[in-house]
Amino acid sequence: MRVLPYRDYEQSGDIFLPISYKNVRAYHPLPTRLFSTYDPVRKTLHRGEIETFDLTLFDEQGKVLAEIEGFSARRVADPAKR
Repeated sequence: MRVLPYRDYEQSGDIFLPISYKNVRAYHPLPTRLFSTYDPVRKTLHRGEIETFDLTLFDEQGKVLAEIEGFSARRVADPAKR
């Protein structure tokens, strides 16, 4: 079994459904197009069923629009691959 580091979440066959967050700070309205970065709260290469991240949302010019602390998501196997 190969353990994927966090940077490989995008390539996994799983989807992550949001379940909760600890705190949201919104600084500006969200545009139609935005970008995000994430920082895993738990610093390990092993992925669990529930993962928690701190997220930063920003616009095309790099202006921070919102920060989400403790965003948790549950890992679910892609139902199309069953």
